[in-house]
Amino acid sequence: MKMGLGTVQLGLEYGIANKSGRPTGEQAMAILQAACDHGVTVWDTAAAYGSSEELIGGFCAAGRGADDVMISTKIRPLHQTEPSLIPQTVSREITASLHRLGRRLDFLLFHSAADLLAGGQVTLEAIAPFQEQRLVGRVGVSVYSPEEIRACLAFPQLGVIQAPYNVWDRRVLEPSLLAEMKSRDILLHSRSVYLQGLLLLESEALPPYLSQAKPHLEAFRSLCGELGLTPQQAAFLYVRDQPEIDTFFIGCETTEQVKENLHLYSQPPLSPAGRERLEEAFGAMPEELINPSKWRK
Repeated sequence: MKMGLGTVQLGLEYGIANKSGRPTGEQAMAILQAACDHGVTVWDTAAAYGSSEELIGGFCAAGRGADDVMISTKIRPLHQTEPSLIPQTVSREITASLHRLGRRLDFLLFHSAADLLAGGQVTLEAIAPFQEQRLVGRVGVSVYSPEEIRACLAFPQLGVIQAPYNVWDRRVLEPSLLAEMKSRDILLHSRSVYLQGLLLLESEALPPYLSQAKPHLEAFRSLCGELGLTPQQAAFLYVRDQPEIDTFFIGCETTEQVKENLHLYSQPPLSPAGRERLEEAFGAMPEELINPSKWRK
């Protein structure tokens, strides 16, 4: 299945549209079980996502049918680490993630492009022994922009890139970048289907620091109505139908949301005309709206 499970919500309170808060341990296990039972078996986590890795590790250790699950995790951010200490820090962090998860890391990502670029080739060489022992699969990086992808492509070991992609933010699909990634067998994983929940908000519910999103959000909801779609349908199907995306991650706070996403996944594709109208309407969105790292609370 192309849809994967984002698990930041299991370890932290996350998302501006989150009304239920962080799930309890029991609820988190139920979410993982529902995903596992229905073939959503690529899970995205990170050392920085609170207790997410421990929860996943506990689920897998309980033998709940997780044999087919593939784990994508991220090394803890390195921006405050002395450059000369980055390789040994990375080795220590990998060992810690392996311990918490209790299983192979199918995808190991740097938490940001800055982390990868700070350590460079020496850091990647520190990961090689884990790959030789088959404890780590593909190595990659989580990015925010095409510029970051371009910089990271300098490293030949790169096997996966995770980037935001949604109906308002399609920057990572630059043809030249996609061509190089494809020629090198680099997988493209995407996140932020709902732009951390922004695309699902009513304009009246926008926090003050995102007030500039109001006209865009109202235009989006209006166009969705004309297309006979809910904002959730339009946002979800737009990403699901993008052939260049190998896996897209979507987070859940309840088992009901897992079921909603599975229902959305089973729906027919967007019409070519509808997809074109969405792209024309939201083709040049301001970065301060589509990049959550620039949101000023």
